Amino acid sequence: MNWTTNIHTLPKRIYEALSQNRMLLFFTTLLICGLFFGVLISKNMAQEEAQALVNLLGGFALNRTSQPVLTTFLHSLLSVLPFVLVPFFLGVSAVGVPLIPCVLVFRGLGLGTALGYLYAANGLKGIAFSVLLIIPPAIVSSILIILSCKEAFRFSLLLCRRFLPNAEQPQGLWPQLKVYLVRFLALLILLFLAAFVDTICSAAFSQFFVT
Repeated sequence: MNWTTNIHTLPKRIYEALSQNRMLLFFTTLLICGLFFGVLISKNMAQEEAQALVNLLGGFALNRTSQPVLTTFLHSLLSVLPFVLVPFFLGVSAVGVPLIPCVLVFRGLGLGTALGYLYAANGLKGIAFSVLLIIPPAIVSSILIILSCKEAFRFSLLLCRRFLPNAEQPQGLWPQLKVYLVRFLALLILLFLAAFVDTICSAAFSQFFVT
């Protein structure tokens, strides 16, 4: 009886969960849209142009099979770090609200272009490379970027509301700012851990793609 009830109430619970996380859903949709646009763009670009765009919009260490482990770690870290720091600084600005979503679109463009470039240049081998070395760390880093954009958007929106004519003026922003700083510090720590795991996976699987 309980199992049947859970099945019937599942759509309602999913709807409630989505309603309570509309901002995360919106930001995830933006990133996915950027990803699809990146794949489409890569089909109509020369190889040099595609690789330049990949490096500009996030890297993803396409040559990680031939580079030292430390280089892979630094590239993995530094290719994502700007997408966390930019929302952080936009979040402490009242004008960051319309700009923060653009970070996710650019991230999606970089990932989509990388995947499209790998498939166009290497075929099935490019798909295997993407599945083992690109997509897993990209999913983790994209989650961190979405969370950073969410926190930045909320704080920037809080600042915007203070400038409204009839807005209630709280005693101060320091408690909210402390929470904001602690959460971004936690995201940065997770980003370092993600880059470390990415480096280990790269060292383990890249040997299968050495020609």
